[in-house]
Amino acid sequence: MKNIIKDLYNINTKSLLKYTDKVYKVKSDDNNEYCLKYCDDNLNTKVIEKMDALNLSDSFVMPLKTCIRSIRAKKDDKYFYITKWIEDDLIESKDLKIKFYLNKIANMHVKSLYTINVSSTFFSELTMQIEESIQECYQKYESTIYNIERKEYKSPFEWYFIYNYKNIIESLDKSKLYLNKLKEITKNKSSIRQVITHQNFSYDHVFISKNKIIGNDKIKLSSPIFDLLHIFNYINYGNIDLSGMINEYLNIFKLEEYEIYWMLSLLYIVEYIKFNNDEFQNINHLMKLLFKYKSINEIEGLLITKK
Repeated sequence: MKNIIKDLYNINTKSLLKYTDKVYKVKSDDNNEYCLKYCDDNLNTKVIEKMDALNLSDSFVMPLKTCIRSIRAKKDDKYFYITKWIEDDLIESKDLKIKFYLNKIANMHVKSLYTINVSSTFFSELTMQIEESIQECYQKYESTIYNIERKEYKSPFEWYFIYNYKNIIESLDKSKLYLNKLKEITKNKSSIRQVITHQNFSYDHVFISKNKIIGNDKIKLSSPIFDLLHIFNYINYGNIDLSGMINEYLNIFKLEEYEIYWMLSLLYIVEYIKFNNDEFQNINHLMKLLFKYKSINEIEGLLITKK
């Protein structure tokens, strides 16, 4: 591998330290440090090049180019790329990391925004897929409550589920409400907005003191809502007040009305959890769903007022 790095990057490697199965720390003879990361074949190099052209390297750690101007390299049928090594951030606050990330993502969306035309069936197919997901959740949760109510003896979790079942149905009802709004507003719409999306939030990817974000492996061109959906689905709703942080994004990048309805129709779909015989685990899963529902209600209020 040292010879490959020398030939492709002109880096004389002193040592290679394995961090994970995919990540190695490379130290050069001149004491510079690099990150070698194995990546999938579908790494979107064209979008990464676009990020570079938009000067997004100020905030996002970009791969070094090889001597033949390629973003990634290959050895033994495995792709990899090399970036500068970013030392661990001393800032551990999750709230600060989310706010920092949302700020950088919003600015990337502003810089990379463009509009594309879509087919006449795009929105009808999209809404049909969402509707199918909603209906599937309705059916699964209705089956669950039916089976519980038939029991003569009910466990503490089952009573807890019965008591909170209305919240699950309310969430699915709201998903359907915003889906109907999306259908109405996109009847004659023939275009959507696209931006560069990161879709790879992790607290380990955010380095506030270095003003950098890493983890560009899932970069793609997409609707801006998918960066928000990713982070909403990543966090633990019981520990983070995300509704108070979303303004960090909305004050920089304004979502259009159809995007708000699109996102809310997806957010309010209640993930179906197949409960098991572990009472504590079941209650914990249900509590997370309820915390998420409460947070999405608050996020909904902010999104609608910013509309």
